[in-house]
Amino acid sequence: RQVQLSLLPEKLPRIPGYQIAAAIQTANEVGGDFYDVLQLGNHQYLFTIGDVSGKGSSAAFYMAQIISLLRFSQQFTVEPKEVVLRLNQYFATQIKDRQIFITAIVGILDTEKNTVQLVRAGHTLPIFIPGNVRKEIRELRCTGLGIGLTDNQQKYEESLQVVTVDLDAADTLLFYTDGVIEAARPAAGQSVTGMEVFGERRLKDILNTLRGEKAQNVLLTLTKELKIFYADHPWVDDH
Repeated sequence: RQVQLSLLPEKLPRIPGYQIAAAIQTANEVGGDFYDVLQLGNHQYLFTIGDVSGKGSSAAFYMAQIISLLRFSQQFTVEPKEVVLRLNQYFATQIKDRQIFITAIVGILDTEKNTVQLVRAGHTLPIFIPGNVRKEIRELRCTGLGIGLTDNQQKYEESLQVVTVDLDAADTLLFYTDGVIEAARPAAGQSVTGMEVFGERRLKDILNTLRGEKAQNVLLTLTKELKIFYADHPWVDDH
């Protein structure tokens, strides 16, 4: 657990004009969720969030591999689509365990253009929270297969969609793993098999109260709400 957590950034870069916050909670001692933010130049930052299939030491092992490859990738390219293509080529051809795949988002924040360009590889959809209360909170629709699911690079490249988002003051982007919305606990008054999930609707309702809030406050509120939801029940997934 200590080795795995040491692979995550000890502290996030300070980004002029922006706020950024991130955290991880594993259901077991180790897990497969990851995130990273890397400064590329004076005004560009490479970021990622992802989830390795499965749990435990196997997921943690592949999480360590993908974090290392992502940090190494900037020597070859800083284009999100090219980064994801190279990752898929590696995991689809070098990893023999076909049960292993990775969902991820890889993107570039450009603080000069105030844009985010991103590629989504089978991951949960990012959520855009406008600072303008008259605009709706919405998911950013973008297609893309999970990393390692096919060794047909042409098919894989065709599945990937590059999305560019223009950011105004007080706009927020939320990236998260499926352990947030798939958090589950026994439903009140139900049999042992009856489960209640945290769900997308609950998440969006919470986010609607957090428009324009500081990134750290958004993170702390979501973390608090998940802890309240689970109460004394065991955590079922990393997030």
